[in-house]
Amino acid sequence: MSLLDNAASSIRIGVQDYQLDDSARVLSAVRNITAGVLLLFKEKLRRLSPADSDEVLLKQRVLPTKDENGVISFRGFGKKTVDVQQIVERLDSLDIEVNWKPVHDIVSLRNEIEHYYTGETASRLRELIADTFIIVRDFSTVHLAVSPLDLLGEETWQHLLTIGEVYQTEMQDCNAARADLDWPEQLRKFVEPHMRCPDCNSELLRPVEANDPTIFVTTFKCTSCNKDTEYAELAELAVDSRLGADAHVAIKDGGESPYAECPDCSKDAYLIEGDICAACGYERQYHACAVCDSPLSVEEEHLGGLCSYHAYQADKDD
Repeated sequence: MSLLDNAASSIRIGVQDYQLDDSARVLSAVRNITAGVLLLFKEKLRRLSPADSDEVLLKQRVLPTKDENGVISFRGFGKKTVDVQQIVERLDSLDIEVNWKPVHDIVSLRNEIEHYYTGETASRLRELIADTFIIVRDFSTVHLAVSPLDLLGEETWQHLLTIGEVYQTEMQDCNAARADLDWPEQLRKFVEPHMRCPDCNSELLRPVEANDPTIFVTTFKCTSCNKDTEYAELAELAVDSRLGADAHVAIKDGGESPYAECPDCSKDAYLIEGDICAACGYERQYHACAVCDSPLSVEEEHLGGLCSYHAYQADKDD
């Protein structure tokens, strides 16, 4: 059986497990669907491997060889195939575009399950499987030149479509409920796509009905696990999700973080580029030192319009 056949078989079994609506079988569904998606990626690497290279791009172990004319080439050795990280690295280096976030999410969930524990809700599992449906559709069509219908068969493909449609309906309901909230457009565009429940990591967040539609006083209910969370907490988590990696790299290289602690609400959500706090909407009053006209950092906001040096001098003079 080919890699592609194995991929299709794993996904079909996973979808069948999911349809049984049994918690143990849902976990089996995650294992099988994850395996199927990774096999699709491996099939692409197999196809891209040069002829007579023993499927070099597919193998973990790659060694240089030299032919009778002294020409060096690389060949794959052994039976072990690439792991998840190697799949990502090789497809990226070959300019094969994949939305890796949902892939990493479902692989992480698979790894949790292998350690006999997952705290994810049934709704979050449905979300991950719905995301996987999109990966299967896009990757098989664009990179393997096979339609998902032909790959999986009509029954399995229709089930995947249904799962995706159910989740999208829930998401559309949440988006509709959030549409009338009043918040700065720049924050809506920045924060909303990255809002996640802090308990179950679901994006199915619906505002709790209130008289005031202002975003900064809004509470959200997660329709997946029923947890209520204030907007400020969701915004702080969204900022870290979107900019946390950039902040780590910038600080490691001696640069400045793209966000800071807000001088007003103390959340780590003050956006340097937008000059506004994503959590409370605070905007700085002071941008330059009143004495030397040097630019002021967010951390210097509490000094009343002076830079650190001149604030120190003023305190010393007093």
